Amino acid sequence: MNLSQKFGLLLIKAGAFFITIMPRMIKTIIGKFLGSLWFDVFRIRRDIIMSNLDIVFPNKTLKEKIRIGRQSCHHMGHSFVEAAELVFLKKDKKSKDRFIVNGLEHLQEAYKKEKGVCLLTLHLGNPDFSIVGVGLHDIKLNVISKDFSIDWLNNIWFGLRERFGTQFIKSKNSAYHILKALKRNEAVVFVQDQFMPHPHGIRTQFFGKYTGTAAGLAALSFRSGAPVVPVYAYRDGEGKTVIVFEKEIRFQRSDNYVEDLLQFTQLCNHKLEEIVLKKPEQWMWVHRRWKKFPKK
Repeated sequence: MNLSQKFGLLLIKAGAFFITIMPRMIKTIIGKFLGSLWFDVFRIRRDIIMSNLDIVFPNKTLKEKIRIGRQSCHHMGHSFVEAAELVFLKKDKKSKDRFIVNGLEHLQEAYKKEKGVCLLTLHLGNPDFSIVGVGLHDIKLNVISKDFSIDWLNNIWFGLRERFGTQFIKSKNSAYHILKALKRNEAVVFVQDQFMPHPHGIRTQFFGKYTGTAAGLAALSFRSGAPVVPVYAYRDGEGKTVIVFEKEIRFQRSDNYVEDLLQFTQLCNHKLEEIVLKKPEQWMWVHRRWKKFPKK
């Protein structure tokens, strides 16, 4: 690490320290301010946010959709604040108490099959912060993720969560490492709410509109026998992050692998739809989720 990189790291830590010691109310205000800059001032991808809301909520008024879009950006701003807090988060009771874990029995039941667990999730609340919360409850996670192009920033960002037991699997050529983790009866996180083109995606519907969805979760679950357990997290009104594990998604396979892959991926999409509708103001509407996926 050269001098400029060390100086950049020092600035990051200094900024993170000041954010960490701020009262919760101030942190919330900062998050909303950043979100308002995004949505109302710079209007970054606002057209995409509104277009996505039109797809999911065709019967809501423009005012209602603007409210959801703005609140979503507020939560993204809050995620930035929480990312800074990760620098000084510790493995102690105070940090653990910031998280509430519900439905842990569903995860424990899935582990009993000794096939590993595929965790189906999405960009709701702050997934990166939630990963730490799961780690603080002594649950080891393997998360599929892309690397940053800047090595030192890459080491900082992933290192913050690796301190709490999380391991990262590079998204490129990841199947071997995913199967190894499942064989060790560990949990692997699949973030499934983004567009995935051919050849790694298949044509499915999300909120009634055709698009591309990653087929890897279904394929690797079929190959390993690992159960698929939905998990998501959201912020409550008390400044805590609530992590929810739901019942395993059960699927009866046939002798048609390709059709099963399609149907199970679609079933997972329907589960994500249910979750989005529970907390629409905390989903990240900025993704280009509904890109065109060519018919075969």
